[in-house]
Amino acid sequence: MSPVRFNPWRAAEAEVQGVKRKGDSCYNKGSYGKAIKHYTRGAELDPSDISFLIKRAKALSGLGQYQECVRDCNDALRRGEELGSGSSGNKLISEALLWKASALEHLADCAADYEQVILLLRRSLETCHSEEAQIRLKGALFMREQYEELKSQKLECGAYPTYTQHLYPARLEERINMDKTRLNTLLKHATKELQKNEDKLSEERSRRKEYEDMVMAIQASIEQLTMNHDAELKSVREDKANLECQLLQCTEKLERLQSILNREPPFTCPIFLHVMEDPYITADGHTYDGEAIRAWLDAGHDTSPVTNLPLEHMELIPNRALRSAIVWWHEQQNAAREHRDMA
Repeated sequence: MSPVRFNPWRAAEAEVQGVKRKGDSCYNKGSYGKAIKHYTRGAELDPSDISFLIKRAKALSGLGQYQECVRDCNDALRRGEELGSGSSGNKLISEALLWKASALEHLADCAADYEQVILLLRRSLETCHSEEAQIRLKGALFMREQYEELKSQKLECGAYPTYTQHLYPARLEERINMDKTRLNTLLKHATKELQKNEDKLSEERSRRKEYEDMVMAIQASIEQLTMNHDAELKSVREDKANLECQLLQCTEKLERLQSILNREPPFTCPIFLHVMEDPYITADGHTYDGEAIRAWLDAGHDTSPVTNLPLEHMELIPNRALRSAIVWWHEQQNAAREHRDMA
């Protein structure tokens, strides 16, 4: 096993992601100061990741440091243009424009200030559409109308406190309504997403149950097939053993029959030198084929064909026992030939 090599790039990437998670955790808890420290550290570790600047801008906005928020958003937009933008980059640039507009809205004191806020929000929507930017744009347009309406009343400079006093309650109420609308929209969106996730989870559970049932059915089929295969294999092996045993018996029988066929006949006539058909015993005690011994005697011989000694008499005695043996031997030979031919 080869040793694990240290990868500095992966280690740095892991540290960056760890810093980002810590910053997000602090931001979600409302600890904006701690979140700013983590995001600052992340921006130092990875200057190409503009999300650290945008997240720090959000935390600065939470602390009411709107000028610093605008500065981080400007830095994020500048770096985003330098690095180029894809689908994810457009979303970050849109978010930077949104938070810059939000900070400038808090700093706005007149209708002219809202012109830049409206411009930034429209750019944010053009770059990447979001419900929050849409809601804030409606609010900014409303506030600009309020400023212009009050300005049209031609209030004197000395009446500026009254101008501010008239505008602030309407601005505060509108902002509260904007926040309520935004929160309701976010709540509806979150509810829809939660329902979608629950539906997906239900479908996933259903598919998983189907897969599990399918796997169990397949496993049962495999077990049944295995049992059937084992039974068939056992039967085949038994049949093979029986056939081998039968083959061995047939082979032994064939060998015996072949030995019978190859065996030298024990009933050969000393004169004709072939198996006798009609055996007779002479005075010398030897047995000859009837036809052969008669021909010998008819030829004038009075001696034994085997010993060449004179015969005491010329009488021929049938050898019935040997004849029966010859008949039995012929039957065995015929049976052996038949079995051999069948094999």
